[in-house]
Amino acid sequence: MGYKNGQKTAYETKQKKTVEMIFETHKGECFTAENIVALLKENGSSVSVATVYRHLDSLVKNGKVAKIPTQAGSFLYQYEQCDSCHDQHCSLMCIECGRVIHMDCDELLKLSEHVKEEHGFFIDHFKTVIYGKCISCESK
Repeated sequence: MGYKNGQKTAYETKQKKTVEMIFETHKGECFTAENIVALLKENGSSVSVATVYRHLDSLVKNGKVAKIPTQAGSFLYQYEQCDSCHDQHCSLMCIECGRVIHMDCDELLKLSEHVKEEHGFFIDHFKTVIYGKCISCESK
């Protein structure tokens, strides 16, 4: 930790900035921690998987990156494309090609209200993934 104006601040290391830059330059794409390590190595940076996970946890905590569970029990990470949609959004994941689509629309609010009122259940939109097939895979 560092200090700025008497307040504790997290260090912004070159590695952390590089991890964040990967997401900013690949908006809409999803990565595993291992994918990020491989990309960093391709660009001449040597970073451990543990370090990447630490940076990913920080980016998720700060709302910059979404952590998306997969059917296999692992996680994908995707840049948060919408600053105003943190309350009502979910991810759509194609079971054929693995594509992840960020979904933010008014219908989610209606669904959440229905589930809450009719079923007494609150949806955690940060962890909600709807599995199916994208239009490209469905039309094959």
